[in-house]
Amino acid sequence: MSERAREVAPGKSRRQDSEHVAEGGEKPQKQPGQRKAKADAKAADVAIRRMSHGPGKGGEADPDRPVRVLVTGYGSFMGIEDNPSAAMAEQLAKVKIPGAIVMTKVLPVTWDQVDAFVDGELASFKADIVIGMGFSAGHHEIKEFAVNHKSGADASGAEGGGKKIAEDGPDFLRTTLPVDKILADQKKLGGGGLEGVNHTEPDDDYLCNYIEYRELKALQNTGAEVGFLHISDVERDLPAIIQLVTTAVADVKDRRRREQHEPGPHEPRHEPDRNPGSGKPVA
Repeated sequence: MSERAREVAPGKSRRQDSEHVAEGGEKPQKQPGQRKAKADAKAADVAIRRMSHGPGKGGEADPDRPVRVLVTGYGSFMGIEDNPSAAMAEQLAKVKIPGAIVMTKVLPVTWDQVDAFVDGELASFKADIVIGMGFSAGHHEIKEFAVNHKSGADASGAEGGGKKIAEDGPDFLRTTLPVDKILADQKKLGGGGLEGVNHTEPDDDYLCNYIEYRELKALQNTGAEVGFLHISDVERDLPAIIQLVTTAVADVKDRRRREQHEPGPHEPRHEPDRNPGSGKPVA
């Protein structure tokens, strides 16, 4: 989809917090039956938390648990009957990516349907990774920033209104996909790899931007990795998107392993020296 030109200031880097669940020790002098009952209850509690574990939650996160990946595409709009992003979502639904469960959804190109999806169905997927896709002629890129603005008529004729997406939201939100890792792996694909775009392009406040901003804001405290891709050719871009999903899945599993070995609240932590970014606008 075409997008309105706009300068982008970098957003805050995503947080990768996890909630630490302390497991208390057994009290001394318990009878054998009591000890067994307590051990069984504790094991059941751990199992329940493992099964109900969602993105970014604490507890006993199993690094080998399948990573839930949601990929969305858009339907027809502005005379484009066969939207490549919808076809791409259908293709990805057939692909088996090791360690992942890939779920897909095709959305109408309308403001109200995106709102209904983000406010309702999105949470039910319990996704660790959410990747939106939209058509942009000649492009195959990762949209690294979303701007807090919407305008233009959607496929139903409804206007975006030329206003903020969220009155209480920041001007820009940055994708929480591991862009550096993704781009490093994309380079291995040669000329067929996706490119990173750290600035906005012409008309960058239409529905591609809209769903990315809304999903980033809705999932910003869950630990889910969220991003958006512009594509134009299914055959050319499919290998690159499979690689992107593979890289993101590996990143989630690595993060789970790190979280699993984080020290508890009473254990010493080693905090590395941090050199925060300048926060200057991206050229």
